[in-house]
Amino acid sequence: MIFCPLCGNMLIMQSSLHGYFFGCNTCPYKHELGEHRVTARRSMHHDERADEIYGGDSAKEMMDMTEADCPKCHHNRASYVQQQTRSADEPSTVFYCCEKCNHKWNDGS
Repeated sequence: MIFCPLCGNMLIMQSSLHGYFFGCNTCPYKHELGEHRVTARRSMHHDERADEIYGGDSAKEMMDMTEADCPKCHHNRASYVQQQTRSADEPSTVFYCCEKCNHKWNDGS
């Protein structure tokens, strides 16, 4: 991210007849880039948050169990944990782990 040296707001990439530039939406500041296009490439990686929530195999034994239909094997029991993943005024997310096949999913809310 690039910030405006005049007002401190984040600069947004824009284009013109002369090429690309980072422009400020609050003040008239522009940072010209010329004809070169700026790109970013991100590779996907395994999200280890689910592993952190469950805490490994030993922690799974201590988790509460409930009746929940596994989307993978359709077994009807799973361990679960609730985690606040959004702002405090939103409901918490429930993460499940199938008792039979160890498939992990959440309530998707």
